[in-house]
Amino acid sequence: MTEEIVNSIQKAHCARCGDVRNCDVVSHYKESGNEAEYLYWINDWRVMKCRGCDYVFLMVTKTNSEDYDEFENELGEYDQHYRETVEYWPTLSRRKRADWLYEIPAEENTKSIHVALNETYGALENDLRVLAAIGMRTTFDATASAIGVDEALPFAKKLDQLIEKGFLRQAERPQLETVIEAGSASAHRSWEPKAGDLNLLMEILENFVFEAIVAPAQKRRREKELGAVSVPKRPRKTRAKEPETDAEDVATKELKS
Repeated sequence: MTEEIVNSIQKAHCARCGDVRNCDVVSHYKESGNEAEYLYWINDWRVMKCRGCDYVFLMVTKTNSEDYDEFENELGEYDQHYRETVEYWPTLSRRKRADWLYEIPAEENTKSIHVALNETYGALENDLRVLAAIGMRTTFDATASAIGVDEALPFAKKLDQLIEKGFLRQAERPQLETVIEAGSASAHRSWEPKAGDLNLLMEILENFVFEAIVAPAQKRRREKELGAVSVPKRPRKTRAKEPETDAEDVATKELKS
């Protein structure tokens, strides 16, 4: 059975592509057993390789004799359908990483942004909600520092400076305040936000990082690239001189005389 499965093609969720893809089964292992003489379980392990992006991951399908749905089949007979629990490693991302993540300039003052953002995404992927909220606050701190906000200031004063420097509009302040307060509540009071709340807070944070760091970098890059573009200028049209008429010749001669 294992020999038939290996090298076969199966659909699975590719974390890198972000969707279900055709995958090659690279390796297969199946284990089963009994517990308490009535519970029978099966764990099916498969190493998968995405045929679209070559991403390699592990898919584990788990079933047991007590986890099933009852239904009436096409023959009108009583039947059972065993539920399957599918797990992946690395775990599927609960939020897709920003497409511009690697456009953050690789400079000394932005290194901490890379570290904080990547660890925050890692916490989200593993459903570590407290750590994810703390990571968002840390990412805000690193971003504010990178654009010249005084690190020693309390968060409220940092927001004031962001508004003064033009990196934040007054109407957007309450959104970032909520991101900061959520991180503080998780860090100091072990508050665990809901998954939906984290998704919204991350959206606000990503927008702040993009506008403060990535958008200006993109603008500088475009300006530099544009300077190397040589566009040929349209040649000027020269009007042909019209020949003087006989009447004009006579008038000219009379003036001269």
